[in-house]
Amino acid sequence: MFRQFVVKIASRCDLACDHCYVYEHADQSWRGRPRVMPADVMESAVARIAEHAAAHHLPRVTVVLHGGEPLLAGVERIRTLARGLREALPTGCKADIRIQTNGLQLNDAFCEMFRQEDIGVGISIDGDRIANDRHRRHANGRTSYPELVRAIQLVGSEQYRSIFNGLLCTVDVENDPVAVFDALAAFAPPRIEFLLPHATWVEPPPGAQPGQARYAAWLLAVHQRWTECGRPMDVRLFRSVSDLLAGRSSRTEAIGLEPADIVVVETDGTIEQADSLKTAFDGAPATGFDVVRHSFDEAAAHPGFDGRRAGAESLSPICQRCPAVRICGGGLYAHRFDGTGFTNPSVYCRDLYTFITGLTGQTRQTSPISRHRMSPADFSALGRGEGSESGVAALKAAQVSKARMRLAQLAKPLQAERSWTLVRQFDAADRNQLNRVLADPFLMPADGTAARGPGGTLTRIALGCAVLSSEPVEADLAVAEDVLSLPGVGALPVTAGPVHVRVAETSAITVNGVSAEAARHTVCMGPVRIRIEDHDPARDRFGHPVTGPLTSAELDAWRDGLDATAVVLAKRHPEALAEMAEGLTTIVPLQPQPGRQRSATARNAFGALGIALPAPTDGDVGEALACLVLHEFQHLKLGAVLDMFDLHDRTEDAETAGYRVAWRPGPRSLEAVLQGAYAHISVVEYWRRRAQATQGPHSREYARRSEDLAGQVEDALSQITTSVALTRLGRRWVADMAATVAGWR
Repeated sequence: MFRQFVVKIASRCDLACDHCYVYEHADQSWRGRPRVMPADVMESAVARIAEHAAAHHLPRVTVVLHGGEPLLAGVERIRTLARGLREALPTGCKADIRIQTNGLQLNDAFCEMFRQEDIGVGISIDGDRIANDRHRRHANGRTSYPELVRAIQLVGSEQYRSIFNGLLCTVDVENDPVAVFDALAAFAPPRIEFLLPHATWVEPPPGAQPGQARYAAWLLAVHQRWTECGRPMDVRLFRSVSDLLAGRSSRTEAIGLEPADIVVVETDGTIEQADSLKTAFDGAPATGFDVVRHSFDEAAAHPGFDGRRAGAESLSPICQRCPAVRICGGGLYAHRFDGTGFTNPSVYCRDLYTFITGLTGQTRQTSPISRHRMSPADFSALGRGEGSESGVAALKAAQVSKARMRLAQLAKPLQAERSWTLVRQFDAADRNQLNRVLADPFLMPADGTAARGPGGTLTRIALGCAVLSSEPVEADLAVAEDVLSLPGVGALPVTAGPVHVRVAETSAITVNGVSAEAARHTVCMGPVRIRIEDHDPARDRFGHPVTGPLTSAELDAWRDGLDATAVVLAKRHPEALAEMAEGLTTIVPLQPQPGRQRSATARNAFGALGIALPAPTDGDVGEALACLVLHEFQHLKLGAVLDMFDLHDRTEDAETAGYRVAWRPGPRSLEAVLQGAYAHISVVEYWRRRAQATQGPHSREYARRSEDLAGQVEDALSQITTSVALTRLGRRWVADMAATVAGWR
């Protein structure tokens, strides 16, 4: 079965790159093929892809338009193919259409068509001008770099940014790795793919030297630079290693043991194996099949595809004994060729091993989240819902480090700004003060541009640190709201427009020369100090309308409600109250919904719950609020656990699997079932313990509620326990949840 289809819509190119595997390697079959794919062949290819998707009930197919240079096929030919494909695919199957181009022909007409037809664009470039000119030149030797820069700037512009898939760079160890990365990163691509030059044991990699791992050293230097810059974009090779280490799927056929699911259709309709095989020998990718006469199922039976689907069993004995084989996967199939066959280690064997082991160590040292550890006892206690103050403390520390990583990403283009200089100075003087500011659940914007300019995130962080540190600072801001939120401090009343804020040595604040006091409501729920946030414009993250500012009477109602909640939790759920003292910082009042209770959490707002205060007419406010807080705090914890650990493989199947649960209509994804079951464990415990503490008919009613909900949780867990998408840690987590459920019987 194939899920990825490389469709060669043009077989010629307007560049003469000397490292090109299509024109410069052993297979020269391009010479006898049509320059562009004829209309009848295109129709057959579309029909065969749709036929294959229907036969295997595929929810998605990826179609990569390739060449040669695919833009030589022209705007209308590509538009026709894209529309024909989407019309032909069976209901429920989506087409992810992409094009990989050298960019020379790219213009507004192409970009507008790509935007209309939802076609993602990747551009090939090898770094700065020096690096790019080593290989990517015109046939007459003229540089292509200015044309590439123009193309990347066009597709990366605000008008066409939505179709920009990223940049592809072929590695040359003679190029400076840091200079290459910096040149690519300057274009702000959404992702970068680094491609090892195709080579075999017959034709070794350029620049390779016996006993050395030059390609590994080059890639590790890039990884180090990428990390230092805050990992501002996805790098597919690096992310694939991380995914494989976490038990997830690889994102590239270059590493990993998963069966290859890629097939190629040439301009004459012939069905071939992966293009990389062109580097092995003339005719290596050939299958003898074509889309006019044969289905993809027929082609899939070719021995060449079988060899790329056999996993570790097809690898050489050396590879099978290697401790890195689960990650390396033997390397790209074509790179194993030695003149007689493919049952060999990759010609990049030493480089892959050095890179993977080096990257593993480098990741442990430099990834902010991975620096944090949690004991197995805390992990299991959290999974069972028994309560773990130290476990929640570990989650909280990891979230602060996540905020630091996000801060580094936001600050990358702002290194020269005064606000960033101030933030670094405050961090050097007192790291804990900056951590207090970064712990604000509404600090980090989803959009990096929000950090920039006066009034952006960096300026507000600097002012917040100044107040907490009693350090004098002044800043000019442009404020769009009537509120200026200083993280870690509170909300200042302002008038929208230009604002001058001054922080004195006493931490006193003036706005446009007038003394101002930050609004910050702090209340107590027993040992838990909670900020009632009713001003911050960024608090609206919960999918429900928020209220505010609160009146004095409304704030008093919250104080009374949380006092009553503390009594309930201290009496029946002391372990949860202790956890909340460690991890719950903020409640955002939501607008009530008549006849229903309303509460929520947000993955990008650790420490905060959105809750509509139950009305006295709904019964005991303390009891109702206690149940809501218990429920949502479970979601809060699991969200942080999922940030810290990979509990499931984030493949398409894991995201869209149709699990059914009693508490929500419609099919649910694996993660949604995990979240729902985990949160409902706390609700079952709430009703069980309330039943045990109550006498008479109410006790039986509460017990019935807990039993009904326990059955729903048990049913949900039974559906996901055997899911292949669960990682090793995910199976442990589900087993711990199931142990709690078993204890209810």
